[in-house]
Amino acid sequence: MPKWLKFAAIGLVAVIAIIALVIWLAFANLNDIIKAAIEEIGSELTGTEVAIDDVDISLEDGVGALRGFRVVHPQGFSRDNAFSFGEVEVALDTSTIFDDVVVIREVNVLQPKITYELAGEDDNLNTLKRNTTSYAERLQDQAGGGSSAPAAEGETEDVQKF
Repeated sequence: MPKWLKFAAIGLVAVIAIIALVIWLAFANLNDIIKAAIEEIGSELTGTEVAIDDVDISLEDGVGALRGFRVVHPQGFSRDNAFSFGEVEVALDTSTIFDDVVVIREVNVLQPKITYELAGEDDNLNTLKRNTTSYAERLQDQAGGGSSAPAAEGETEDVQKF
């Protein structure tokens, strides 16, 4: 076997091992990755702090739970939570994950608490709604589109539904 072929084989095995390690690390840290994403994106979306205590996702079973989820009131309101959930549990039918329609078998929201607060002529929930709408519009503008038009007649949208 030529020397260059041995080096190429060793290099290929090393690349495969690195890819396998990265995939394993991503799955091993999936709960932490999802927790960080919820907190970061949720905070950007709402314009206020979004926090979560624990995420527990099982890809094999298609079940997941978010524990200690809370959204703090926006600026101008008290520092208590606008809303919080003790736990949100979701169960999917894993056989439908790659289908056009993903079947959600169950959603349980435990210990929900929503606080409505009025400050002058505004309230906390409408402020959160405006913040999320504004964020969505900014994303749409950055993506280079105004309003999204429906698919033309005869065309189908390739969108997964739940």
